[in-house]
Amino acid sequence: MKLEDSVSESDCTPGVLQSGRRQEAIGTSNRDTQIDNCKFILIFLMVFGHTLEQFRQEFSIASLLFSFIYLFHMEAFVFLSGYHSKNVEKCRETAFERFFVPYVLVNFLTYAWIALINGSKFSITGFQLFMPHSTLWFLFALFVWRLLLKDLARIRLILPLSILAGLGSGIFDSLGIYYSLTRIFSFLPFFLAGYFFQTKHLEQIRKVPRIVGCLLVVCVGAVCFLLFDVLDLPPGLLYLSRNYGYYDIGLAGHSALWAEMALRFLFYILAAGMIIALLILVPRRDGMMARLGRNTMTVYLLHFFVIRLFKKWMPEDLSEPECILACVFVSVVLTFVFSLPVFTRVYQRIMRGVTHGLFRRT
Repeated sequence: MKLEDSVSESDCTPGVLQSGRRQEAIGTSNRDTQIDNCKFILIFLMVFGHTLEQFRQEFSIASLLFSFIYLFHMEAFVFLSGYHSKNVEKCRETAFERFFVPYVLVNFLTYAWIALINGSKFSITGFQLFMPHSTLWFLFALFVWRLLLKDLARIRLILPLSILAGLGSGIFDSLGIYYSLTRIFSFLPFFLAGYFFQTKHLEQIRKVPRIVGCLLVVCVGAVCFLLFDVLDLPPGLLYLSRNYGYYDIGLAGHSALWAEMALRFLFYILAAGMIIALLILVPRRDGMMARLGRNTMTVYLLHFFVIRLFKKWMPEDLSEPECILACVFVSVVLTFVFSLPVFTRVYQRIMRGVTHGLFRRT
């Protein structure tokens, strides 16, 4: 999940999570501060969702909050990544360097870290390159999407076709978490929607009354409550990473397949509604939130290493309100700390050293 923060629609950024020297050279005058504010909110929700994930089996409110966040936060990140991918030529040229190389390095480090904290045997041969840990599927998916974007954008009706592909990807058992294949297909509509989304569309959404954005949030929250509390559907459906039938929804055979496909389409609609709500409600002012929102890459990469230890540090006798408050506190701290420019500078220096050693300079 590396994403750069230039807002020029003619540029190809590495996504919505990364910032760099180029950003400083451009300055903030050409930036869309609302997008930066959105990114900060979304990266906080990502961290918060990952803390809640460890307790959703134990606490019902934690599970419901987790489900609400997972209804839209990754779809919104994917959408913003597509929005920042207007220069298809540069996207293709830089996809390997900006996404695949960091994916390989961080995926290996994550594998080693999990082995260390679990006390399991570390083995180089046990590392599975194309089995992304945690949220690293997003990096690999961005590599694939940006590599193929130039050709995908030329296909007629590609956006509705991508929706059909996303819905159809859950049918095949051969897909799944390997190579992030199911997610590459199921999240593709949001990447393409972001790519086709223009500044004029953004300006039109900003003119919508804020009450509409509030109503959208309330409606999505109500549907989330109905699906995951009243109907007690498994929140794992929201990962969009498994084939239909992997999770038990109380049906069998073709009924289960069609029901899960309808659910995934409903998830698409709810996520789209929340993306619109964000663009209506999130302010445009340039403050601390916007400045930190330009450095979300390091939050994305580093928070996982702390979150894996979080539950081990938590007292076992905490009540549900205390647990949720602890999750909020830890998420706020991690988001703010890892958004500090020092972490971005260190990350950039490391990646520059790696890429300079790997690639020839012309």
